[in-house]
Amino acid sequence: MRRMNIKEEMKELKDEITNMVDEVVNTVDQTRHRHSKQSSYRRPKTEIIEEDDQYNITVELPGVNKENISLKVTGRTLSVTVDQEEQDTRQQRSYYRQIRLPANVSADEITASYSNGILDINATKETADDAQEIQIS
Repeated sequence: MRRMNIKEEMKELKDEITNMVDEVVNTVDQTRHRHSKQSSYRRPKTEIIEEDDQYNITVELPGVNKENISLKVTGRTLSVTVDQEEQDTRQQRSYYRQIRLPANVSADEITASYSNGILDINATKETADDAQEIQIS
């Protein structure tokens, strides 16, 4: 039987709670998009490559203007949304993809570029050094 110290137990508990909260947030967000006025979101092809210190994510968004891409991160969840109205056909080109990553990422250290229908995202994993001390009053 493996013995853990209190720090390890607290970290595991924190990770479990974070996972549960992320799942609830994902479910609520997906439900909101599913029931929105524009329920015709397409799910773009996505490739995720995990490296030691970052995630390299490629999302295929053909025919989209960069200005219509929204990229948001919350904890372990990265959301890509596209709402673009086609000028000549008056049709909506909409994509939505929510990517749940195995580890939190630093929002300040995410870079993204878009070229020829491919959105490339590099997201740096948070490290233990990213923890901030909280003063108790």
